[in-house]
Amino acid sequence: MELNLIELLQGIFSLIFVILVIFVGISIIYRYFEYKKREFLLIGIGWIGLAGGWLPDAISFLMIVLMNNPLNKEAYFIIGVAFLPVFMIIWLTGIMDILTTEKKRIIMIFINIMVVSYEIIFWYFLITDSSQIGTFLGPFQVEYHPLIDLYLLLLILMVTITGILIARHSLRSENVEIKLKGKLLLGAFVSFFIGAISDVFVPLSPITVVITRCILILGAILFYFGFLSRVSESETQEDEVQEFLQLISKHKRENLTEEEVTFYREQKICLVCRGKVSGLLYLCPNCNALYCFKCAKALSNLENACWICETAIDSSKPVKIVKETKYSEDGSHKKI
Repeated sequence: MELNLIELLQGIFSLIFVILVIFVGISIIYRYFEYKKREFLLIGIGWIGLAGGWLPDAISFLMIVLMNNPLNKEAYFIIGVAFLPVFMIIWLTGIMDILTTEKKRIIMIFINIMVVSYEIIFWYFLITDSSQIGTFLGPFQVEYHPLIDLYLLLLILMVTITGILIARHSLRSENVEIKLKGKLLLGAFVSFFIGAISDVFVPLSPITVVITRCILILGAILFYFGFLSRVSESETQEDEVQEFLQLISKHKRENLTEEEVTFYREQKICLVCRGKVSGLLYLCPNCNALYCFKCAKALSNLENACWICETAIDSSKPVKIVKETKYSEDGSHKKI
């Protein structure tokens, strides 16, 4: 099978992008075995899976080079788009482990409904008439059904938005290195969005193929260096816990009344640090107690319980109430 210049460039750059994505994903997954934090495992798997849209192009290119035959239509669709929503769930679960949010359950319910509906539509089309999924315009170019295109667009938007939220989280760090890596993450997901959208909607030519795939490759490289900031944050987590223990010693168990909790919430004052809350926050779903993002994250890592009602902040972790802590003059602490 002879490839024209555009098809050759599509195949080569798809292969390069997929190899890079798999390398980045495996590198992130490796951090799970080193730090035992499931966010690394989930985001690594999710990152590899979400690049599946380019995987059949890479496989077809290799098959054409080695065996002179591309993937058949059904295999192309299954590898490329059948399981993208499933990997979206894996990705979002890992993101939610990082971004403590009171809307986690609502978001995941919505995503699961969307995934189930997508899978029903996809497999129905595949079994009854696979041409309803898409029409091949070339070995690496498919014109998908508008409904499939809509789901793919939503997926691109969700990956971009959640990635930007992670970047904002790192940008708010007082650590200069982590803040720099937040900028890299921001660049990664902006690049991913531009590259993915351009790959779908920009007319094909040798120049546009090279530019759009290079933007995607740049995004993958920036993501690799940016996401490793999670490791740096893990290394400084012990210092955050010590600071948080001091806050517990100062403020915890003051027997706040319901009126006081309401006042703090209405005035957007964090129950832990007593600071004004701006940006991301956590609102207890049981008692509506309000925490700033930093304190909610530290609290979920320490005892994972609301100070007012002791409801778990992160439902995936056990509640472990920390005993009252007192500090000596030299900064050391002991439980009493």
